Amino acid sequence: MDGRPLVVTAGRDAELRVWNPATGAVWSTPTGHGRHLNAIACTELDGRPVAVVGGPALEVWDLRSSTRVAAYDCSVDALACTVLDGRPVAVVATRSNVLVVDLATGAQRRITDDFLGGHGFRAVACTVLHGRPVALSGSTDGSARVWDLHSAEEALALIGHENTVTSVDCKVIDGETVAVTGGIDGTVRVWGLVTGESRAVMAGHEHSVSSVTCTVHSGQPVVVSTGLDGTVRVWDLTASVPGRLPAAGHTSDIGAVATAVVDGVAVAVTAGHDDVVRVWELGTGRLRATLTGHRSAVYAAACAVVAGQPVAITGGDDETVRVWDLASGTPTSTFTGHRGPVRGIACTTLAGRPVAVSAGAYHDSLFVWWLDTGEVCREIHTRHEIAVNGIACSGVGGRPLAVSVGHDGSAWVWDLTTGTRRAALTGHDGIVEAVACGSVDGRPVAVTGGQDTYVRVWDLTTGAALHALAGHERPIAAIDCRTLDGVPTALTVDSGGSVRFWDLRNGTQRDAFDVAGMIRGALCVGPRGEVVVGTGWDLVVFDRAEPSSTV
Repeated sequence: MDGRPLVVTAGRDAELRVWNPATGAVWSTPTGHGRHLNAIACTELDGRPVAVVGGPALEVWDLRSSTRVAAYDCSVDALACTVLDGRPVAVVATRSNVLVVDLATGAQRRITDDFLGGHGFRAVACTVLHGRPVALSGSTDGSARVWDLHSAEEALALIGHENTVTSVDCKVIDGETVAVTGGIDGTVRVWGLVTGESRAVMAGHEHSVSSVTCTVHSGQPVVVSTGLDGTVRVWDLTASVPGRLPAAGHTSDIGAVATAVVDGVAVAVTAGHDDVVRVWELGTGRLRATLTGHRSAVYAAACAVVAGQPVAITGGDDETVRVWDLASGTPTSTFTGHRGPVRGIACTTLAGRPVAVSAGAYHDSLFVWWLDTGEVCREIHTRHEIAVNGIACSGVGGRPLAVSVGHDGSAWVWDLTTGTRRAALTGHDGIVEAVACGSVDGRPVAVTGGQDTYVRVWDLTTGAALHALAGHERPIAAIDCRTLDGVPTALTVDSGGSVRFWDLRNGTQRDAFDVAGMIRGALCVGPRGEVVVGTGWDLVVFDRAEPSSTV
């Protein structure tokens, strides 16, 4: 307004608010409805900046005088403003129709004529197609439809969402007009408006998409979407034009994540419940490789170096452990022998050779595999009464150890050289879900966590309990141990997304932050200290700030 940017909002309190983003100043006025407002758009009417507000009625508010200049009888679920034959109009989505309302006179024209036979409209946007003004609507039948505002005819139907289309927007990219839609099915979709062709399906929200809008970020067109999962997501729209489709991500939860360095580039390896393993560049987020071969959900991942080459080791519900060359993205070997799903993998060295230790869910065995030949070195019967949930490796006095945790609440320490049990770590009350190993002042420790919400630290030399760390309010989903800023640290994440940093020397909490979404067990620290978390279908990478210094 008058060259100044303003933010105009309306909501469930039935008040209209206008904000100055530079100063934070705000004025508000009750609309008089006493009922919440559903939609808002800004335009000009007779040269005056106005806000058009939709709820039980359609109202026009003068932004200079903060007064209502018009109110029309029209129940509004969604609205957008455009110019039709030189006159400002509002295109309004109602429970059963799309209307065009002249903002100066209030004259209304219905363009859909109960087209969907009982289905309602939940979203609307306006653009120009072939030189003619059109409206894009989203409805409860899962369709988005394009309407010619002059002829009131349907120009195009976009079919693909599995449920209600909750939000729509339009954007011109490289001279082509595209539509962006979001729905209750949790997807954001991009369409070519000339042909109706689906250009991209962007899955990531765990629940309904509540809004989508197109904007420009760093010179590139992007879509910003919000969801009922509490997240805001930004999608690159340039990848949706012909020939530049974005690489697909996981289409189900991420069960595990591990990191490595490939050709000097830090990467994350994600194990998906969609049967696929994916390799991502941590610095750019670019998908580097898609590794297929597992026949069902993948729950475990680890990385190692074999003959100077980085490899990933993955396991899942198909009862196999697979080894992948990360430089080429090709499989090198497949281990069989588990008699149930594989739930944990860890790597170490035995007799100077690299080995993987894999834990099965529904039997009491650990398998030790030679990574350089693909042969079984040893099977260890763990005595876990139910399932083995996780595995980690360490060493004492030059002898490699494995720590297994189980559904029966137990944690065992195993000598990998002899295959014998070295110690029992007792103290958790209930299922133990996660385990990692680290070092404190040269002494190896194990860190375990479970459904009792406690994180427990154990001295692997003696088997003694060192600390019981309280602070999480939900079951522990994953643990990693690293030295950060010179401090031996355990990172823990619970199923609700609370990440905590613990000083392993004294058991105190160093830091904490929250991640939106349900965590299934994917957490690790990258080569540069990045915190990598799998939350739902997404991989989130947090760069750690340099520790501040005091003067």
